[in-house]
Amino acid sequence: MRLSLAVLLLLAACFVHAENPTTNHTAKAVKMATPPTIDGVINDDEWKGVPEFEGMVDAMDGQPAPEPALFWLGYDDMMMVHDAILPGMGIPETAGLALYAVVGVALVVWAFRPLRRERLGLTFLTGLALLGGSLVGDEAEDFFEKRIPPLATFLGHAEDVVKFLAYVALCHLCVLLARRVMARTLQAATERAAREAVERAGPRRVAATVLPGRPDDRTTPIPVGAHRARAHAGPS
Repeated sequence: MRLSLAVLLLLAACFVHAENPTTNHTAKAVKMATPPTIDGVINDDEWKGVPEFEGMVDAMDGQPAPEPALFWLGYDDMMMVHDAILPGMGIPETAGLALYAVVGVALVVWAFRPLRRERLGLTFLTGLALLGGSLVGDEAEDFFEKRIPPLATFLGHAEDVVKFLAYVALCHLCVLLARRVMARTLQAATERAAREAVERAGPRRVAATVLPGRPDDRTTPIPVGAHRARAHAGPS
């Protein structure tokens, strides 16, 4: 646990102390009518109309990278439901975001009760709170980007750290759930195997014998093996 926490703090520190590029190098992407097939083969028809870029820049010092590079940058609206698809259908973007919020709250309420029974509700809520903080930091970064650029830069790094911590919390939650499910599955399989072994063995045979020294001369059933051992031993 301490080692995991140390690694987590080290990664967070790396995010915080990452420097900005000295020069702002950007590449503009264009919308593609048909998404390309990502198969390692560059087909001119797939990337038709998409601008071509050459060369890369080191993100730490802003200097051109020595390795040659040639790339195309485009996007489609497959994952842009509230940005492109819904507005194209006449549904405002705010309505789409509101629908996301309603569905998200419903999923949280649905998942919280079983997680609370497993004593994992706090971990779940921590991950969600960190994700919410990441969204707030992203909006704050956009707000201060032109007003106070240094503050916007700091908020951008802080938002990355908070988002990273949110992913760590949710991944930790998934690991704990997986361990408990595996433990219960193994326990159930072991119990089932034990019951099947008992059923295959059948009922144990018992024999009735008179135990010596009993004044009431009662008969007590004891296992066959014990009866034979007592018979061989004889009276003392």
